[in-house]
Amino acid sequence: MNTSTTALSPEWSLLLACAQSRAHDKPLDNDESDSLYKSTDLDWRAFAELADTNGMVAIAADALHESGAQVGPSEQREISLRTQAADCALHAFRHAHELARLAAHFNSNNIDALFYKGPVLGQLAYDNIALRDYADLDLLIDPVSLPTVTATLEECGYAQGYELTPAQQNAFTEIDGDYPFYGDNGILVELHCRVSSKRFGVRLNSAELLRNSIHVEVLGAPIRTLAHADHALVLCVHGCKHEWQRLEWLVALVALMRTRNLDMDELLARADWLHARRNVLLSLALAARLLEVDLTPTIHRALAKDPKLELLVERATRNLVAGTPSSTASRMLFNMQSKDSLLDRLNFAYRWLA
Repeated sequence: MNTSTTALSPEWSLLLACAQSRAHDKPLDNDESDSLYKSTDLDWRAFAELADTNGMVAIAADALHESGAQVGPSEQREISLRTQAADCALHAFRHAHELARLAAHFNSNNIDALFYKGPVLGQLAYDNIALRDYADLDLLIDPVSLPTVTATLEECGYAQGYELTPAQQNAFTEIDGDYPFYGDNGILVELHCRVSSKRFGVRLNSAELLRNSIHVEVLGAPIRTLAHADHALVLCVHGCKHEWQRLEWLVALVALMRTRNLDMDELLARADWLHARRNVLLSLALAARLLEVDLTPTIHRALAKDPKLELLVERATRNLVAGTPSSTASRMLFNMQSKDSLLDRLNFAYRWLA
């Protein structure tokens, strides 16, 4: 299922090489990387933009630095990946410090909440929070804690982005439950009452995820987060929801599974019950195609029994490489087609139309 980089632009070929290097924790192949980054066809400005679009600036800069590559000719130093990577690192450390501050507030108030993705995933997948690029801090709570968590965030300098009536808030919390909170420090916290809207029909129960939670140290602070297998499932569901529009999301999933010794067969077995089987299969097939991940015989057999899934993998790959955002209608169709059964697809359509 692996795609050949010969059909890709030099920029995409180099970016995939950097992605594979980080996903598998191995250095760039010197001969391959030399031929790629010394190619006269390589446009360093386009490469920097491509890395930025895919959340790969820090990962690409790190991989090229480790290989000894010179990042771009002297006249293009203003777009140096190292400069951009330094900005990413400042962004990451700023968010990580805020993460620790908020976590301490929640702990002192005995609030049932955890953080996921963001800097926590950087620590778990890469052992380096500076390698992830993200826009906000994701916070998961039990819906019954919403008033308490809202009050605590307001005490910490955050204001809710939505103005809803009590009836609207009850309905929104029941179905979607993702609330933006804007900090006076410029940081955005996405408060989630569930990791996936009920519209998508995935049985990821917030109370169960909170019960299964673990702690990880980020900048020396204990941060409560999802159990490793739960985190991987959430990444698969989230990636499929957005048609895997950023390469770094896939790199983080593969790196998390490698560093935490997650079994992809066990992940698929759990996904069956959650109605997320095709989300997991699609994610793993895409990882095999783009990041040269070795799939187990069980996963190969499951993919062989579901040949239509290959069309979704092809579409996700094509859209990722083209860098063209899908329309809402197109994304909804992709999500419906990635459901496990006809009944799941009918329920998905009904929930969005109702």
